[in-house]
Amino acid sequence: MMTAAPLAPSLHIGSQVGGYEIVQRLGAGGMAEVYLAMQHGPSGFRRRVVLKRVHPHLAEEPDFVEMFMAEAGVAATLSHPNIVHVYEFFETEGSGYFLVLEYVPGYTVHRLVRDLKRKGKRVPIDVAVRIAIAVCEALEYAYNVQDADGDPMHIVHRDVSPSNVLVGMDGQVRLFDFGIARVLSRASSTMVGQLKGKYRYMSPEQARSQPLDQRSDLFSVGVMLYEMTTLRYAFRGATHLETITAVTQTEPPAPSSLVPGFPPALEQVILRALSKQREGRFASARDMARALEACAQVAHPQKLEALMQEVFPDGPPDQAAAPATPTSLSSPASSGLIRRPPPTPSGPFSQPVPEIIAPMPGVSEPPRAEPELPSPVTEASGGATPQVDWLTWGALAAFIVLSILFWVLVYPRFG
Repeated sequence: MMTAAPLAPSLHIGSQVGGYEIVQRLGAGGMAEVYLAMQHGPSGFRRRVVLKRVHPHLAEEPDFVEMFMAEAGVAATLSHPNIVHVYEFFETEGSGYFLVLEYVPGYTVHRLVRDLKRKGKRVPIDVAVRIAIAVCEALEYAYNVQDADGDPMHIVHRDVSPSNVLVGMDGQVRLFDFGIARVLSRASSTMVGQLKGKYRYMSPEQARSQPLDQRSDLFSVGVMLYEMTTLRYAFRGATHLETITAVTQTEPPAPSSLVPGFPPALEQVILRALSKQREGRFASARDMARALEACAQVAHPQKLEALMQEVFPDGPPDQAAAPATPTSLSSPASSGLIRRPPPTPSGPFSQPVPEIIAPMPGVSEPPRAEPELPSPVTEASGGATPQVDWLTWGALAAFIVLSILFWVLVYPRFG
């Protein structure tokens, strides 16, 4: 049932909502805004959580509320070590709809790759394989988790990317943001035909708005693994259309042509995952995980933990001790927090983007995440406010000048 009372435009630091104390506003996306909060319980119990609230202006739209509730329903069924946990979903009078998510100290793979590159390094191959295997395990679980009737739910994530994979400071890997996941057997008709996710990680069938199964997510894992191990985009164009064309029609260079000594067996696994035809890929995430385990050395979680400690010696920011003012983060994930949607630097869609993430060690410019599709759910996913460009300012200035000239030169003649 929709909330009758007008919803507060934003929650104040220190306010209570649904038994949670708001600590800090972390960011906002096209569908929701996200807060760090503290849960208080008996005997001094305290736990940090992340609250995700649907935007007030969308809370009055039944389609958006239905989508948000569907996200809660899907996420609530998932309980796996490699998936960020969702504690509950609730509604409050005057505040709207909320998801309560697990707070995980750590950083996204996107941030890990970026910061390593700034240090003139790359993700070690065995670490990249470890991350890919963990994602495959999460996908395999989500695809086969059963509903109340004991039937597989066949959940397809639809947005596997470095921005949606979190590496904890403890070395554990977690996939998150099932907010645009599609339960194939119960998909809403409003979702059919909508492109979601980020362009360069989409499978060819997703880019064509065709029916999806688990093999679509495996294509995305292949793209992510390709980028982690080569520091080059598998598919990238100056525009969204060019990127989609590359995804559907272009074969990326073999990793061995980019990285001397690249393991041949790992290269075969990656290229198989990137097959344009879903029949050419692995039949399941379990099969891909086993192939990865067999083809290359897999880093122990302790090595991943040590790498995180090396790259981020100070750990993630202590948000609970931060000033009680909104941050400038485009999304919580950029600070290692759960978020929806993934952190994507904003900018004009027509802006050309370089093909290479890092042409050589030591390049300081961070890799740019693909802007999300301008769909009702994922538009403006990075949470950045649209900026007024120079054309708008120029038009405004011209209008002011012409107005002044009219009143000074033309109007007196008719007065």
